[in-house]
Amino acid sequence: MKITTDSIKYYFKIKELLTCDFDVNWTPEWIYCEMTSVPIEGHSWTLLVRNGSENFKLIYRSSKPSQQNEMNNLGVFNFDTIKINEKVVHISHNDISEIEHLLESNLTVNKTNRIILDGNDNELTDFENQNNYSWKLDEEISSNLKELVQTIKRIN
Repeated sequence: MKITTDSIKYYFKIKELLTCDFDVNWTPEWIYCEMTSVPIEGHSWTLLVRNGSENFKLIYRSSKPSQQNEMNNLGVFNFDTIKINEKVVHISHNDISEIEHLLESNLTVNKTNRIILDGNDNELTDFENQNNYSWKLDEEISSNLKELVQTIKRIN
């Protein structure tokens, strides 16, 4: 697939659909999102809370290339055909405690002096602590952040 202005708009539209528009009665506590650029696909995990930390749910969303991919390869991007799958995933109180503990730990991203043309874009937004982390390579992140991501992905 050739990267064009339209493909970039398509990428950001998929990312928006993965990370926005949750039930207004719930508040996002944190969102972890992974996006690939070629082919464009993504996954997100969002912890939502309501009325304190005892009432929560984890939403997993995914977008995978489908028959639309052939059209994308020709440079045709149709926002109307983007399909986002969503499911509520069971998350235990122990997993939430472990994630909250890791969110409070030393999470760092140390950018490398490399140019990465493809691969994953990773982003973790912690709304409670008002922190945002983004990286492309696992070697850029601290061991605590790596453990946090592994814990979140294991739950699915």
